[in-house]
Amino acid sequence: MKNIVKLSLIAGFLSAIYFTSGDFIRDVVEQTNTFANTSLLFQYGGMIGYSLFVIFIMMLQTDSIGKIRSFKPKFSSCIHCTYLLTGIAFILIALINFTIQTALIMAILFMLITAILDMIRDKIVQEHEGNQLHPKKIF
Repeated sequence: MKNIVKLSLIAGFLSAIYFTSGDFIRDVVEQTNTFANTSLLFQYGGMIGYSLFVIFIMMLQTDSIGKIRSFKPKFSSCIHCTYLLTGIAFILIALINFTIQTALIMAILFMLITAILDMIRDKIVQEHEGNQLHPKKIF
């Protein structure tokens, strides 16, 4: 019985704080156009998140480009410059005209370009490090 009284008092106290704080905030804070500000905030957050996603993927690929640098230095520097320019172009396109739909499509396209780069890197590494007489393949 004691616990029920405590629980009901605590629940009543918390609900009173909840309802009075809502009225207090409504009285103190002036009403503004928050929908436009909220959508702008989501748009800025999406832009920052997309840009950080592209930069993170580009940073991960620097190690893979470094692996082929010892085999083909000129080709790896060409791939590195092309990949950097592609990443910067993807970021700038998103910053100029940003919508969530285009950001998702561009993220998928950027990951496709990254997968193509990985395939090229794997082909070069396999060509130089692989044994032609006894190739190791995992099925």
